[in-house]
Amino acid sequence: MVSKKKAVHADIPLLPQIELAKKQRFNGDSGNSFQLGITDASSNFNSDIGEGQLRDENENTTVCESIPVVSENVPEQAPALHSSATLGDGTITKTVAKTNDHTDKELVAMDKAQLATYDTLTVTRLYTFANYSDAKNLIYAVENIPPTATWGISKPIHDKSTLLCDPSSNMPCTVWLPGFVSRVWLFDPKGETRAHVSISVVLFGVNTASATHNIIDNLSFPNGDPNEECWGDIRALHWQSAYKAQGKTPKPFTDVYDARKVFKPKSEMDYYGATNLQMGDAVLMEAYIKHYRLKGNIDKLTPSTNVLGGSGKRTLS
Repeated sequence: MVSKKKAVHADIPLLPQIELAKKQRFNGDSGNSFQLGITDASSNFNSDIGEGQLRDENENTTVCESIPVVSENVPEQAPALHSSATLGDGTITKTVAKTNDHTDKELVAMDKAQLATYDTLTVTRLYTFANYSDAKNLIYAVENIPPTATWGISKPIHDKSTLLCDPSSNMPCTVWLPGFVSRVWLFDPKGETRAHVSISVVLFGVNTASATHNIIDNLSFPNGDPNEECWGDIRALHWQSAYKAQGKTPKPFTDVYDARKVFKPKSEMDYYGATNLQMGDAVLMEAYIKHYRLKGNIDKLTPSTNVLGGSGKRTLS
Protein backbone atom coordinates (compact mmCIF):
# COMPACT_ATOMS: atom_id res chain seq x y z
CA MET A 1 0.00 0.00 0.00
CA VAL A 2 1.48 3.28 -1.07
CA SER A 3 0.74 6.49 0.79
CA LYS A 4 -1.42 8.90 -1.18
CA LYS A 5 0.21 11.83 0.55
CA LYS A 6 2.68 13.98 -1.30
CA ALA A 7 5.86 11.97 -1.65
CA VAL A 8 8.39 14.28 -0.10
CA HIS A 9 11.56 12.70 1.22
CA ALA A 10 14.06 13.21 3.99
CA ASP A 11 17.63 12.57 2.95
CA ILE A 12 19.12 10.61 5.84
CA PRO A 13 21.97 8.09 5.69
CA LEU A 14 20.72 4.54 5.27
CA LEU A 15 22.07 2.04 7.78
CA PRO A 16 21.44 -1.73 7.84
CA GLN A 17 17.79 -2.64 7.36
CA ILE A 18 15.64 -5.05 9.36
CA GLU A 19 12.78 -6.67 7.47
CA LEU A 20 9.75 -7.11 9.69
CA ALA A 21 6.90 -8.41 7.57
CA LYS A 22 5.09 -8.20 4.29
CA LYS A 23 2.08 -5.90 4.35
CA GLN A 24 -0.96 -8.06 4.97
CA ARG A 25 -4.26 -7.82 3.14
CA PHE A 26 -7.36 -8.77 5.13
CA ASN A 27 -8.97 -11.79 3.50
CA GLY A 28 -11.81 -12.46 5.92
CA ASP A 29 -10.24 -15.63 7.32
CA SER A 30 -9.38 -16.17 10.98
CA GLY A 31 -6.61 -18.73 10.98
CA ASN A 32 -3.10 -18.40 12.36
CA SER A 33 -1.87 -14.85 12.66
CA PHE A 34 1.22 -13.59 10.86
CA GLN A 35 4.07 -12.62 13.19
CA LEU A 36 6.22 -9.63 12.37
CA GLY A 37 9.90 -10.12 12.90
CA ILE A 38 10.10 -8.01 16.03
CA THR A 39 10.68 -9.67 19.36
CA ASP A 40 8.48 -8.64 22.26
CA ALA A 41 9.70 -5.89 24.53
CA SER A 42 11.01 -8.28 27.17
CA SER A 43 13.64 -9.68 24.79
CA ASN A 44 17.32 -8.77 25.04
CA PHE A 45 18.68 -6.45 22.38
CA ASN A 46 22.19 -5.41 21.45
CA SER A 47 23.56 -2.17 20.06
CA ASP A 48 24.74 -4.06 16.98
CA ILE A 49 21.19 -3.90 15.68
CA GLY A 50 20.67 -2.27 12.31
CA GLU A 51 17.90 -1.29 9.98
CA GLY A 52 16.49 -4.31 8.28
CA GLN A 53 13.44 -5.56 6.52
CA LEU A 54 11.78 -8.82 7.42
CA ARG A 55 9.43 -10.84 5.30
CA ASP A 56 8.74 -14.53 4.87
CA GLU A 57 7.06 -15.74 1.69
CA ASN A 58 6.30 -19.12 3.30
CA GLU A 59 4.68 -17.97 6.53
CA ASN A 60 0.94 -17.96 7.04
CA THR A 61 -0.32 -14.45 6.32
CA THR A 62 -3.86 -14.74 7.63
CA VAL A 63 -4.84 -11.65 9.56
CA CYS A 64 -5.75 -11.92 13.21
CA GLU A 65 -7.95 -9.65 15.29
CA SER A 66 -6.57 -6.14 15.65
CA ILE A 67 -6.27 -4.28 18.92
CA PRO A 68 -7.07 -0.69 19.94
CA VAL A 69 -4.28 1.77 19.27
CA VAL A 70 -3.83 5.45 19.87
CA SER A 71 -5.07 7.80 17.17
CA GLU A 72 -4.09 11.42 16.76
CA ASN A 73 -5.85 13.66 19.31
CA VAL A 74 -7.83 10.73 20.72
CA PRO A 75 -6.92 9.75 24.32
CA GLU A 76 -7.51 6.03 23.84
CA GLN A 77 -5.49 3.59 25.90
CA ALA A 78 -2.68 1.98 23.96
CA PRO A 79 -1.38 -1.55 24.63
CA ALA A 80 0.98 -1.75 27.59
CA LEU A 81 4.64 -2.34 26.84
CA HIS A 82 7.14 -4.20 28.97
CA SER A 83 9.82 -2.12 30.66
CA SER A 84 12.51 -4.77 31.16
CA ALA A 85 14.02 -4.87 27.69
CA THR A 86 17.70 -4.11 27.28
CA LEU A 87 19.89 -3.11 24.37
CA GLY A 88 23.40 -4.23 25.10
CA ASP A 89 24.30 -2.63 28.42
CA GLY A 90 21.60 0.02 28.07
CA THR A 91 18.10 -0.30 29.41
CA ILE A 92 15.12 0.65 27.31
CA THR A 93 13.37 3.68 28.75
CA LYS A 94 10.34 2.52 30.71
CA THR A 95 7.25 2.71 28.54
CA VAL A 96 3.78 2.07 29.92
CA ALA A 97 0.27 2.38 28.58
CA LYS A 98 -1.03 5.91 28.30
CA THR A 99 -4.04 6.54 30.51
CA ASN A 100 -6.88 8.93 29.81
CA ASP A 101 -5.57 11.39 32.38
CA HIS A 102 -2.22 11.45 30.58
CA THR A 103 -0.25 11.10 33.81
CA ASP A 104 2.18 8.61 32.26
CA LYS A 105 4.59 9.24 29.44
CA GLU A 106 2.73 9.81 26.19
CA LEU A 107 2.93 7.04 23.64
CA VAL A 108 3.52 7.86 20.01
CA ALA A 109 0.17 8.03 18.19
CA MET A 110 0.04 5.20 15.66
CA ASP A 111 -1.96 4.82 12.44
CA LYS A 112 -4.95 2.57 13.19
CA ALA A 113 -5.57 1.68 9.57
CA GLN A 114 -2.00 0.49 9.03
CA LEU A 115 -1.87 -1.52 12.28
CA ALA A 116 -5.25 -3.18 11.81
CA THR A 117 -3.74 -6.04 9.81
CA TYR A 118 -1.29 -7.07 12.53
CA ASP A 119 -1.85 -9.23 15.61
CA THR A 120 -1.60 -8.05 19.20
CA LEU A 121 2.01 -9.12 19.74
CA THR A 122 3.12 -7.42 16.55
CA VAL A 123 1.42 -4.15 17.44
CA THR A 124 3.02 -4.24 20.89
CA ARG A 125 6.42 -4.69 19.27
CA LEU A 126 5.79 -1.82 16.88
CA TYR A 127 4.87 0.40 19.81
CA THR A 128 8.16 -0.57 21.47
CA PHE A 129 10.18 0.55 18.45
CA ALA A 130 8.13 3.71 17.94
CA ASN A 131 8.70 4.72 21.60
CA TYR A 132 12.28 3.51 21.93
CA SER A 133 14.88 5.51 23.84
CA ASP A 134 18.37 4.35 24.84
CA ALA A 135 20.46 7.31 25.96
CA LYS A 136 23.53 5.18 26.70
CA ASN A 137 23.80 3.84 23.15
CA LEU A 138 22.25 6.97 21.57
CA ILE A 139 19.44 5.07 19.86
CA TYR A 140 16.11 6.87 19.69
CA ALA A 141 12.73 6.82 18.05
CA VAL A 142 12.25 10.16 16.30
CA GLU A 143 9.94 11.63 18.93
CA ASN A 144 12.48 10.76 21.64
CA ILE A 145 15.52 12.46 20.11
CA PRO A 146 16.80 14.79 22.85
CA PRO A 147 16.19 18.49 22.17
CA THR A 148 19.87 19.10 22.92
CA ALA A 149 21.00 17.01 19.93
CA THR A 150 22.80 19.14 17.37
CA TRP A 151 25.34 18.94 14.55
CA GLY A 152 28.61 17.40 15.65
CA ILE A 153 31.94 19.14 16.10
CA SER A 154 34.36 19.38 13.18
CA LYS A 155 37.58 17.44 13.72
CA PRO A 156 40.48 16.53 11.41
CA ILE A 157 39.92 12.83 12.12
CA HIS A 158 36.53 11.15 12.56
CA ASP A 159 34.73 14.36 11.69
CA LYS A 160 31.13 14.28 12.95
CA SER A 161 30.17 17.80 11.91
CA THR A 162 27.66 16.62 9.31
CA LEU A 163 25.80 14.28 11.69
CA LEU A 164 23.17 14.94 14.34
CA CYS A 165 25.05 14.15 17.55
CA ASP A 166 24.87 14.05 21.31
CA PRO A 167 26.66 17.29 22.31
CA SER A 168 28.39 15.80 25.35
CA SER A 169 30.07 12.92 23.49
CA ASN A 170 30.04 14.21 19.90
CA MET A 171 28.74 10.80 18.82
CA PRO A 172 25.92 10.48 16.26
CA CYS A 173 22.38 9.65 17.31
CA THR A 174 20.90 6.56 15.66
CA VAL A 175 17.25 6.96 14.67
CA TRP A 176 14.71 4.13 14.55
CA LEU A 177 11.90 4.48 12.01
CA PRO A 178 9.29 1.68 11.99
CA GLY A 179 7.01 1.77 8.96
CA PHE A 180 6.25 0.12 5.64
CA VAL A 181 8.23 0.38 2.42
CA SER A 182 6.82 2.83 -0.12
CA ARG A 183 9.73 2.97 -2.60
CA VAL A 184 12.94 1.05 -3.20
CA TRP A 185 15.86 2.23 -5.33
CA LEU A 186 18.56 -0.43 -5.07
CA PHE A 187 19.00 -1.41 -8.72
CA ASP A 188 18.82 0.35 -12.07
CA PRO A 189 16.52 -0.79 -14.92
CA LYS A 190 19.26 -3.17 -16.11
CA GLY A 191 19.38 -4.88 -12.72
CA GLU A 192 22.76 -3.41 -11.81
CA THR A 193 23.48 -2.00 -8.37
CA ARG A 194 22.99 1.73 -8.06
CA ALA A 195 25.88 3.72 -6.65
CA HIS A 196 23.33 5.77 -4.72
CA VAL A 197 20.68 3.52 -3.15
CA SER A 198 17.66 4.54 -1.12
CA ILE A 199 14.59 3.16 0.61
CA SER A 200 11.48 5.19 1.44
CA VAL A 201 9.22 4.30 4.35
CA VAL A 202 5.74 5.50 5.35
CA LEU A 203 5.94 5.66 9.13
CA PHE A 204 3.43 3.98 11.44
CA GLY A 205 3.56 6.96 13.78
CA VAL A 206 0.84 9.48 12.92
CA ASN A 207 3.04 12.48 13.70
CA THR A 208 6.51 10.98 13.21
CA ALA A 209 7.07 12.43 9.74
CA SER A 210 6.14 15.88 11.08
CA ALA A 211 8.49 15.39 14.03
CA THR A 212 11.32 14.54 11.61
CA HIS A 213 10.45 17.62 9.56
CA ASN A 214 10.62 19.82 12.65
CA ILE A 215 13.99 18.44 13.75
CA ILE A 216 15.57 19.13 10.37
CA ASP A 217 13.91 22.53 9.96
CA ASN A 218 15.02 23.66 13.40
CA LEU A 219 18.61 22.88 12.43
CA SER A 220 18.35 24.66 9.07
CA PHE A 221 18.82 28.28 8.12
CA PRO A 222 16.52 29.76 7.15
CA ASN A 223 13.88 27.64 8.86
CA GLY A 224 11.31 25.88 6.71
CA ASP A 225 7.84 27.06 5.78
CA PRO A 226 5.46 26.15 8.66
CA ASN A 227 2.65 25.79 6.09
CA GLU A 228 4.58 23.27 4.02
CA GLU A 229 2.63 20.12 3.23
CA CYS A 230 3.30 17.20 5.56
CA TRP A 231 5.79 14.67 4.26
CA GLY A 232 4.28 11.45 3.01
CA ASP A 233 7.33 9.27 3.60
CA ILE A 234 10.94 9.36 4.75
CA ARG A 235 13.75 8.37 2.39
CA ALA A 236 17.08 7.05 3.63
CA LEU A 237 20.11 7.20 1.31
CA HIS A 238 23.45 5.44 1.10
CA TRP A 239 26.42 5.70 -1.26
CA GLN A 240 27.61 2.20 -2.15
CA SER A 241 30.93 3.29 -3.62
CA ALA A 242 32.92 6.27 -4.75
CA TYR A 243 31.55 8.27 -7.63
CA LYS A 244 31.45 6.47 -10.97
CA ALA A 245 33.94 8.98 -12.32
CA GLN A 246 36.53 7.22 -10.18
CA GLY A 247 35.88 4.00 -12.07
CA LYS A 248 34.61 2.00 -9.10
CA THR A 249 31.88 -0.60 -9.38
CA PRO A 250 29.18 -0.24 -6.71
CA LYS A 251 28.78 -3.10 -4.29
CA PRO A 252 25.21 -4.34 -3.71
CA PHE A 253 23.43 -3.13 -0.59
CA THR A 254 23.14 -6.27 1.56
CA ASP A 255 22.54 -4.91 5.06
CA VAL A 256 19.02 -6.29 5.26
CA TYR A 257 18.28 -8.64 8.17
CA ASP A 258 15.49 -11.11 8.84
CA ALA A 259 13.74 -10.35 12.12
CA ARG A 260 10.36 -11.88 11.33
CA LYS A 261 10.57 -14.32 14.20
CA VAL A 262 13.10 -12.73 16.52
CA PHE A 263 14.85 -9.36 16.80
CA LYS A 264 18.46 -9.80 17.92
CA PRO A 265 21.90 -8.33 17.22
CA LYS A 266 22.58 -8.24 13.49
CA SER A 267 25.41 -10.72 13.94
CA GLU A 268 22.83 -13.24 15.18
CA MET A 269 20.20 -12.65 12.50
CA ASP A 270 20.09 -14.10 9.01
CA TYR A 271 20.46 -11.84 6.02
CA TYR A 272 17.34 -11.12 4.01
CA GLY A 273 17.73 -10.73 0.26
CA ALA A 274 17.49 -7.06 -0.64
CA THR A 275 16.02 -8.04 -4.00
CA ASN A 276 12.99 -9.41 -2.13
CA LEU A 277 12.06 -6.03 -0.66
CA GLN A 278 8.70 -4.88 -1.94
CA MET A 279 6.40 -1.94 -1.38
CA GLY A 280 4.25 -2.59 1.67
CA ASP A 281 6.82 -4.64 3.58
CA ALA A 282 6.95 -3.67 7.27
CA VAL A 283 10.46 -2.69 8.31
CA LEU A 284 12.50 -1.07 11.02
CA MET A 285 14.72 1.46 9.29
CA GLU A 286 17.78 2.65 11.15
CA ALA A 287 19.49 5.84 10.06
CA TYR A 288 21.52 8.93 10.90
CA ILE A 289 20.33 12.47 10.27
CA LYS A 290 22.97 14.20 8.18
CA HIS A 291 23.55 17.40 6.24
CA TYR A 292 25.66 17.75 3.12
CA ARG A 293 28.66 19.96 2.43
CA LEU A 294 28.31 22.00 -0.72
CA LYS A 295 30.93 24.15 -2.39
CA GLY A 296 30.15 27.82 -1.81
CA ASN A 297 30.83 30.86 -3.97
CA ILE A 298 34.02 31.59 -2.04
CA ASP A 299 35.47 28.19 -2.87
CA LYS A 300 35.04 26.64 0.53
CA LEU A 301 32.84 23.88 1.81
CA THR A 302 29.62 25.21 3.27
CA PRO A 303 27.40 22.94 5.35
CA SER A 304 23.85 22.59 4.09
CA THR A 305 20.95 20.26 4.51
CA ASN A 306 18.80 18.66 1.87
CA VAL A 307 15.40 19.94 2.91
CA LEU A 308 12.29 17.85 2.68
CA GLY A 309 9.48 19.41 0.78
CA GLY A 310 11.24 19.81 -2.53
CA SER A 311 12.44 23.34 -1.88
CA GLY A 312 16.09 22.62 -2.56
CA LYS A 313 18.98 22.97 -0.16
CA ARG A 314 19.30 25.41 2.72
CA THR A 315 22.51 26.68 4.19
CA LEU A 316 23.03 25.94 7.85
CA SER A 317 24.16 28.55 10.30
